[in-house]
Amino acid sequence: MRLVKAVMAAERANALSRFFRRVVAHLSSYWVAWLALAVTAVAMAVGLETGFERLYERWRFSYNHSFLVFPMAAWLAWVMLSRVPVTRVAPSVVGIVGLALSLGIYALFEALDFTLGMQMAVPLVVFAAVAGLLGLSVAAVMMVPVGFLYFTVPVWDLSTGILQDISTAMVSALLRLSDVTAHIDLYYITIPSGTFEIEKGCAGLQYVIVGLILTVFYAMVWLQRWRTRILLVAVAVVFTMIANWIRIYTLILIGHWSQMQHYLIQVSHDEYGWLVFIVAMAPVLWLARRLETREPETAMPRAENPPARASVKAFVVAGGVVAALTAAPALTDAGPEAPPTPRDISAITAPGGEWHESAATPAWSPQFHAPHMQARSAFRAPGENQVDVYIARYLGKQPDSKLLASRNELAPNWRTLRSEMHEIGIGNDRRAVRAMHLESRGDQRLLWSWYVIGGYSTGEAVRAKMLEIPALLGGRRDGAVIAVSAACEGDCDNAKRSMTGFFETHGQQIEAVARGAADSDGRI
Repeated sequence: MRLVKAVMAAERANALSRFFRRVVAHLSSYWVAWLALAVTAVAMAVGLETGFERLYERWRFSYNHSFLVFPMAAWLAWVMLSRVPVTRVAPSVVGIVGLALSLGIYALFEALDFTLGMQMAVPLVVFAAVAGLLGLSVAAVMMVPVGFLYFTVPVWDLSTGILQDISTAMVSALLRLSDVTAHIDLYYITIPSGTFEIEKGCAGLQYVIVGLILTVFYAMVWLQRWRTRILLVAVAVVFTMIANWIRIYTLILIGHWSQMQHYLIQVSHDEYGWLVFIVAMAPVLWLARRLETREPETAMPRAENPPARASVKAFVVAGGVVAALTAAPALTDAGPEAPPTPRDISAITAPGGEWHESAATPAWSPQFHAPHMQARSAFRAPGENQVDVYIARYLGKQPDSKLLASRNELAPNWRTLRSEMHEIGIGNDRRAVRAMHLESRGDQRLLWSWYVIGGYSTGEAVRAKMLEIPALLGGRRDGAVIAVSAACEGDCDNAKRSMTGFFETHGQQIEAVARGAADSDGRI
């Protein structure tokens, strides 16, 4: 037995020795390429500082799985490079041109202060830098490891609303099959013991992302066929979503049985959610192992001979060019502007006529974060529905004060029944606005909204973001949102008539407040 242990220990020592000899030989052959990569990484940290800061803010909290992604991406890179033959490691002019283009995209997003755009551009810049320094053949191998980094980018948040809707529908169906009396209104589930809200954080996005990370990594390292890889990942998505539905459903049952007094209801249920996730992932990992055993017996291709490399001079020149390009965005960023903040306008004063001021409707309250000016009022005329008006105006470039931000909401806690573009008259002009038919707790409202970006108007949020480009070129960074709503019933014809009449007489004055043309008292 001692002899067997000694032999095994010797084999492990030899394997470790061979590994380190291989690493030392690699570094001695490609030291200049690694040096160029290191210099580029430092330059990238400087040039893409804003993008990395915005990413790190998310990594610390809701995307803390990112700290698991980085070593997994490095391992993926090692595995892929050891499998796929690379004939030559050399700088690429095409890659450098691609880097310049990707940095231009990043710089545009930074000028627009478009956080998600900057975050999504960071891995693209990393990939282009690899292509520029090491060549297109190496970049082709690195597509999967660099693409793996997108699990650290909060673009996945765009699916939160869909997951929230699906979770609410599935939990509602499960409750209907049980003996628990429940009333479902939007994302609120009321049982005799209390009310639960399926918030965005309860949509199950974190479980889906972590399930994707584990199965994509497993599929790329241990599975060969794309059919089995896609099957494994699809199964993981389904099982993690089901796990979240079970989590929400069982928490509601626990709240029902304990009269909302259980620890999981009163204190925290995060750990419980991850426990359900682990149980749900067990059959997924079993399937992964089964798929692996059914893979073809043919060995994975492995690179036998080290690839040729370019001269030291070529790497030095390319490294200098790539480092200079990646540091360039820092030179174009003048930092946040601090425009003068106008006096806050809390109400809009009507100019008289048949429309007079009224108390604003508490149930409809848009939420826009840190505007430079906001105004809210309500108006009523004889025989017409009350019309509520909200305006939020932003000036300049401030990281925590942006008009087009995901946390800003026109109708929080309201469900959209129908959404379409609609044209309204404002004086002699016409405006394309977003018309939404809303519902919440049995009440309905008609909402019209549009944006004013540097003098341009649009009812589409995406187009509003694009309009920031010509506005920026014209030296304008200001923008505003105008939202008007009225209670309605049925097809909302009554609300539409009242809102149309209000804007025919007072629409120009409302826009004047949004454009900053009103006086300091908000009089229109």
